Amino acid sequence: MDSTTLLALLSVVSSFVLVIVTTLYVRESKKIREAQTNPNIGIWIENLGRLNSIYLVIENVGLGPAYNLKFIVDPEFIDQKGIKLSEKGIIKSGIKYFAPNRRIQYYLVDWITPADVVTGDRKIPKQFKIVVNYENAIKKRFEESFLIDFSHLSGFT
Repeated sequence: MDSTTLLALLSVVSSFVLVIVTTLYVRESKKIREAQTNPNIGIWIENLGRLNSIYLVIENVGLGPAYNLKFIVDPEFIDQKGIKLSEKGIIKSGIKYFAPNRRIQYYLVDWITPADVVTGDRKIPKQFKIVVNYENAIKKRFEESFLIDFSHLSGFT
């Protein structure tokens, strides 16, 4: 094999390697861009230091805004006044725009005692699930499910 053929072969192999490296770089750049522009919704419960009140916390911990949030509660959560969570405020109406780092603290129920959780005296379930559906700025859809579990709060008074 002469030097011209060897140089041509080396050029082809180098070009092929460069194409592979560039493709991997483009994929990684896309992942980084998505991570920097996608919303990430979190939902949990907290006492928030307020006596006898438990709050549902909804927060966009992502770097991008979330649009058209819709919530599904399963099984239905009914508060002490007999009102279904799915019939209240933002859980019922949804949220059109939820900015990055925005946090909503939504009153849920008065303090849960061990008897409430274990025996169901107030017919408050030990746990329920909230499913949230939302979109990012380019209409990519997301669905996340959050288990709301009161058992870790029982016994704290």
